[in-house]
Amino acid sequence: MKVERRFFEWDESYNSTEVKLGDRIDQLIEKGIILKEEKDDEIRLILKSEKNIWIGEIENKVKFLYFTRNSGAFLLGKDPFSFPYPATEPITEHLRKNFKQISGNFLDEVKRDYTGDLLYVIFRDCNPMNIFLMRIE
Repeated sequence: MKVERRFFEWDESYNSTEVKLGDRIDQLIEKGIILKEEKDDEIRLILKSEKNIWIGEIENKVKFLYFTRNSGAFLLGKDPFSFPYPATEPITEHLRKNFKQISGNFLDEVKRDYTGDLLYVIFRDCNPMNIFLMRIE
């Protein structure tokens, strides 16, 4: 299985979800925007309006949003599986229209040299499998 990673400087104004990086988790739960799901001794925070978007938190703040393969259209503006195969380059070119690409093959490499909001796409066998928005501090 071939795995490729692409990183882009993220502009939070493109985030069309109700959850923004840095938002307070307790307030989002109180407003009913996100839900706490317990499954197999694990707590998962999910967007109530789109259960294919999961939220990661550190110190009661949204640290990342994980867009499962069924929710990538929220960020790409279209279904990630509608791009021609192999999709790695077409999706990369599509994202470069609005976002500056950051060089690096692994997240740890990017974290060493970059702080700010990041769009992180993982391709497996040239298909987009995981899409993250994350705040690197």
